[in-house]
Amino acid sequence: MLGKIGDARAVEPLSATLKDDRYVRAAAAYALGQIGDPRAVEPLIAALGDESSDVRQDAAYALGEIKDPRAVEPLIAALKDWHSNVRKAAAKALVKIGTPAVELLIAALRDEDERVRQAAAEALDHLGWKPARDENAAWYWATKGKWNACVDIGAPAVQPLITSLRTNDPYMRRDVAQALVRLYQKAGISQEDREQILAVRDRLIRIHDDQPHIDRSRDCSRPHTDTELGVEFPL
Repeated sequence: MLGKIGDARAVEPLSATLKDDRYVRAAAAYALGQIGDPRAVEPLIAALGDESSDVRQDAAYALGEIKDPRAVEPLIAALKDWHSNVRKAAAKALVKIGTPAVELLIAALRDEDERVRQAAAEALDHLGWKPARDENAAWYWATKGKWNACVDIGAPAVQPLITSLRTNDPYMRRDVAQALVRLYQKAGISQEDREQILAVRDRLIRIHDDQPHIDRSRDCSRPHTDTELGVEFPL
């Protein structure tokens, strides 16, 4: 109710209840977002580390409503949250904050965590960011699974594609491997770049005993660490 009324006098009492029962904490975080007072930013940033995913989600939502640039880096960190609802809320909040988030979102395209890269790419889409033909674009297109775009960019896509081989999806790994072969054969690729691709060649050309062929009827939602994919890689 206090959030709907929008009374700024409620900010301090609501901030104090962020240490209460988890249902109360979640409701307080949401209400602080509705009020939109910058005084709530620091308590809400702290709530991004709450043990309850509901509280973290509502804290991310609230920070997006307040639109204070101080929340950008903590929200970028929240893109690594184990719970998908929190990651989505953080990405949406970054979109609402707008321009101050763009550079950090571009940097997040290089994160080791695939979920962070995906959330960053989605947020950049909502912000209307348009990739150029550079390394940032290569990371973006690799995150989006646009392998032809990566090959078209050329050398800047080598590391993004190699990183993409870490995915648990064996079908995606097969597509990435084929893109790396095409990139290796592309004109204008330096010997240094080719050496990076050659370093993973054995993983691409060998066929693992438990997966002689890609079976697209399999459930790829289960983690699978086999990265030996049996692609043709002529030298």
